[in-house]
Amino acid sequence: MTARPTEKAGGRWLRHSTVVLVKEMRDHLRDRRSLLLGLVYPLLGPALLGGLLTFASTNFQRQAGAESTVAAIGTEHAPGLVEFFKKNGVTLKPAPANPRAAVRTGKVPLVLVIPPEAAGRDRFTVRMLIDLNRMANASSTVTVMELLNAFSKRTARRLMEARKLDPGMVQPIVVEHINVAHKPNIASFFYNMITPLVMFMVFLGGAHIAVDLTAGERERGSLEPLLSAPVERWELLLGKSGAAFLFTLFSMIVSFAAFRVILGAVAAGSSGLAPPPDTRVFIDMFVVAVPLMALAVTMQIAIAAVSRSMKEAQIYLGLLPVIPALPGVAMAFSPPGAYAWMAATPGFGQMMMFSHLISGQEVDPAHLALSAITTTLLALAFFLWSVHLFKREKIFLLG
Repeated sequence: MTARPTEKAGGRWLRHSTVVLVKEMRDHLRDRRSLLLGLVYPLLGPALLGGLLTFASTNFQRQAGAESTVAAIGTEHAPGLVEFFKKNGVTLKPAPANPRAAVRTGKVPLVLVIPPEAAGRDRFTVRMLIDLNRMANASSTVTVMELLNAFSKRTARRLMEARKLDPGMVQPIVVEHINVAHKPNIASFFYNMITPLVMFMVFLGGAHIAVDLTAGERERGSLEPLLSAPVERWELLLGKSGAAFLFTLFSMIVSFAAFRVILGAVAAGSSGLAPPPDTRVFIDMFVVAVPLMALAVTMQIAIAAVSRSMKEAQIYLGLLPVIPALPGVAMAFSPPGAYAWMAATPGFGQMMMFSHLISGQEVDPAHLALSAITTTLLALAFFLWSVHLFKREKIFLLG
């Protein structure tokens, strides 16, 4: 007989929170601006990354074509070098009339200068006119440098053999490059940028909802009558948090789907690009991000609750996504290892696992569980802080 009142009490808080959640969802679904933001914001990151990848792919394809021909001066002085380049797929063509200006303006990536004293000699100096301020010229420069080094080593070996010396004396240490990257492709770098963009979206997706549910209600004067209703403050906040969480959830679904579709289309339309992470990777990333979404929502509501106006809350919540996104940018350049302390740190743990999933590595289930627990506990702490703020009469005076 004692269990029934408990069940009724338990059902009562759930019913109250659900009513608040449904009411908030209905109000915001009527707002076309909220729906538009829920669709546009999640598409910005994937569209930006897709555009950058398309530009980089086009540029590198153009540079790859340019590497087959290299502008040169004085090719008649070193026919052996010209023939060596030709056998390796590079043709030396006449340089423009003003080679320095041509390189400086980007008309040609570089100009190879062979001096007259190279004629009939095995030892001579070759000069390259390059512009180090143009990163796009790096690929052509590296290709020419590798061919010049290879020709130099071949000539030195021939001279050593002619004098009956050990050719190994020319190069006592041989360096062999072994690339252990999962996808040695320019696209892989851009795929690493998914992590900071996802982090940014997690803390932005439901921000406008969180602001309107707290600071917005207070400015409209509807917060005081709402808090006067015979409903516990935590039940009210639970319903409001649930509405913001569902909008964030929806934004992330749209964002992950857009990443998969847009990046897949770019990779399919550009030859030589590594394919983007598959659908399973984005599903796993979504699962990893769920506790982080809860943390983002509770932080947004707490910040909006202590803000003195809706405008102030929008400024704070506009800056909030930048804080977790910055470490994600650093991880794009230097993907981290797997550490328990990082997994236990909310935000860092999710970024670490995002990075591993994108690069094709397995995520340690222990790290996943540790990250989910610590992030959920921090989200609960922010929720309880918000409840405390809403129990104070000062909440009506902040505006």
